[in-house]
Amino acid sequence: MIHREDVFIDVTASFLAWLSDDLERFLKQHEDKPDLVIQKLGLIEERKQLLRKLLTYLDDTDIQTNDSKKYKRLDMAVRYGKAVTKNVLERPMINNFNADIRESMEQQDQELAEKYVEFIRDLYEITDPARIYIEINDQLEQAIYQLQIVLTTKGSGKKTELRKFTRALEELDHFIDTQLTTKLFEEFVENECHTIEGYDPDSSHDKLVDYIIYLWVEIFRAYSQFITNLIKYGKNYNLDKITEELEDFEYLHLNVVFKTLDLNRAYLFLIGWRVEKYEVISAPDSWNIETNRSQQFNPQIIDQINHEQSN
Repeated sequence: MIHREDVFIDVTASFLAWLSDDLERFLKQHEDKPDLVIQKLGLIEERKQLLRKLLTYLDDTDIQTNDSKKYKRLDMAVRYGKAVTKNVLERPMINNFNADIRESMEQQDQELAEKYVEFIRDLYEITDPARIYIEINDQLEQAIYQLQIVLTTKGSGKKTELRKFTRALEELDHFIDTQLTTKLFEEFVENECHTIEGYDPDSSHDKLVDYIIYLWVEIFRAYSQFITNLIKYGKNYNLDKITEELEDFEYLHLNVVFKTLDLNRAYLFLIGWRVEKYEVISAPDSWNIETNRSQQFNPQIIDQINHEQSN
């Protein structure tokens, strides 16, 4: 059995990291626009108050599992969530630091994230969609590093390096397709959710599990579509189109951000919590309006999704 407290801790730690990253992105987007930051001070302070509130929740809740591997994963998730939250809370809203200091701060944040992922990766089960998500991002990052080699290579060697880049993406695309075809991560989600304390198949819980699976499938498909386009341009040696596609990476990021937000919300609903309104403040207003962040989870959405997929 998975204790409800452990689910709450896991999701709250994830929310902390998510909300902190969202605020950090917002401040970075507007670091050279102090007037706009000042206009948004109320929104920024509201987010900071929420972060402080979630920190107290984690401080007041103890990990229950006796499984050492799961305990380590939850403990590290809490430590990481608290660390990134502390960083963004202490960071000035108007960044007057010079370029070198800004670069140093970004480097520290990146190193913290890399160390966290390196440590926690093996604490997830292989079929856990969170582990698969980490693997996808890791392989995509390696492929993009290969593209940097392409851009700096001169003469006939450029095509050779571009073929390496394309092959790396093809391997990643195959990896994602395998996950979607075998559906092992779907079985993992079902088995995990069914063992959560208080799970009731006669309530809306089954629909929530379907919704969680649906969101993971949509995340993996979004990556697959993005990678498929890069492969197509790579095979045609169209470096301009590849560069153009990578410039749209932010759209993929926002797509995933909104879906991970809903994943966390669904897990909280599964253990009986109601979730406050969380907007993606680093996203354009139109994205938040379109996806209606304030709407409470409605199990009927699953019936709508299933209907749309069957047509």
